[in-house]
Amino acid sequence: MRILRRVDDGIRERAAGAVVGAAIGDALGAGTEATAMARNLWRSLIADDGALVLSDVLSRHVAWLATGPSDVGAQTRLALEEARRGTPEAARAVFERRGPEVSAGNGSVMYCSPLGVARARDPERLFVEAPALSALTHWDGRCATACLAVTLAVAALVRDEEPAGAVRAAVGAVAGRDGAEELEHLVDEAGRSRPIDGPDSGFVLFTAGIALQVVGEGLGFE
Repeated sequence: MRILRRVDDGIRERAAGAVVGAAIGDALGAGTEATAMARNLWRSLIADDGALVLSDVLSRHVAWLATGPSDVGAQTRLALEEARRGTPEAARAVFERRGPEVSAGNGSVMYCSPLGVARARDPERLFVEAPALSALTHWDGRCATACLAVTLAVAALVRDEEPAGAVRAAVGAVAGRDGAEELEHLVDEAGRSRPIDGPDSGFVLFTAGIALQVVGEGLGFE
């Protein structure tokens, strides 16, 4: 990977594994949106030599939507349609129209992991970049919190940090942000007191919570 060319072979191998693993996980869930949007993000990072150029990422998402993919979440579709019409801060327009009750979907957290891989050696940048990436399609602050926690954990794992510690540090780093307390709770309780096939399944903090739980506890996705 060109954006990781200055790091050791171990980091490059773990980075490649993270990318392939995300695509396989999405495929096993019969999804394509997350893989397609993650690919857009990766291609943008590579084209811009590792810089996160939000306008380029968004234009790639809009171009992808124009191909007519069938698997697109409602919130993602609405935001990208607004962007295609030239609406400034398209996701914010959708959020203000729909309200917070239906605005914390999991679309942005499902594809944000490449940013964590790219920032493995510079994770402080994620505190600005991860929320900004999320806001391209999901304006709700809980989505920003989830993306920040997940990308921080991914960055730590690529650096070969111990998984449970990486998750604890990521959750601790988002303390005080929108939804942070609920995320901490869900890292313990998602799939337990709150079932995976229940009404929370598309909720961004639930998705982030179950993902971080699986990583931190060394569980499988069965």
